[in-house]
Amino acid sequence: MRNLSEPKGGPGGDALVEGDASTAEGGDGGEAVRGPGGRGGRATVRGNNSFAKGGKGGRGGIVAGMDGTDADVAGDNQGAIGGNGGEAPQADGRGGRGASSTDEEFLQLLKQLGVPESIRPHLKQPYGAPNLIPGRGGDGADSVQYKARRIIIEDLKCQFFRQRGIAERDEFHIWYDRETVSLGWLNDQLVKLGHRWRVELVDEEYQFADTDELTE
Repeated sequence: MRNLSEPKGGPGGDALVEGDASTAEGGDGGEAVRGPGGRGGRATVRGNNSFAKGGKGGRGGIVAGMDGTDADVAGDNQGAIGGNGGEAPQADGRGGRGASSTDEEFLQLLKQLGVPESIRPHLKQPYGAPNLIPGRGGDGADSVQYKARRIIIEDLKCQFFRQRGIAERDEFHIWYDRETVSLGWLNDQLVKLGHRWRVELVDEEYQFADTDELTE
């Protein structure tokens, strides 16, 4: 079991190449939070004109992030990319995000399949939304408290759009938008409503932090 007292970023994956005109790239280690990041996947190639890329380690949280998957190629003119490791649950109650490849080829595939560009593979899906991204792992369940706070933020953002006459947007755009509605405005509304928590933006995800203050 990993020691979580001093969280560290996950180690990068090893790479081994045996062959001509071939490449192997070990996966990046995951970011540490309270728990360490996952290990990057190993990449091994035994053949000519082939490539392998290990998956990226998952971001840590209250426990360690998941390891990236190894990529092993044995043969000529072949390629393999290991899956990224899933993110660990976070301290504010958000369940870990299901991992998804962010390689350019993968993003192009999503576009060809008609997946909206606003759906970023590394962000959590809106509640009840189907997972339309091939190869993406499922999201970990959020705590009841996190769900309640997330619904409040979504409602506030909807109010912001209506009050300013901004064109109606679907639930995907409402939740994924990180620019139209500022954190300052959201936190001002939380103060007015008497909530003892605030919203932050960490790694492009909303994170909720408790506070003893009713006013700022």
